[in-house]
Amino acid sequence: MDENVIAVKVFGLVKDQHIMGFGGPVSLNFSAVFDVMRMFEMSAKEQRACMGKVLKAYGLYLDKIRQKKES
Repeated sequence: MDENVIAVKVFGLVKDQHIMGFGGPVSLNFSAVFDVMRMFEMSAKEQRACMGKVLKAYGLYLDKIRQKKES
């Protein structure tokens, strides 16, 4: 969908910017997300909407990483 294009681009650029724990990635480095959103010159309203989409996508991505590690 058109409203997700920028969020997909942001996610593609930051998806490997993990915060690492002893067992592997535990979260996403939010600073990296905000840096990329500023690079795209997004308004505060656009950033809030985009962050929600990026966090949802990262949650799914992190689940896949954990499943792969378990197998």
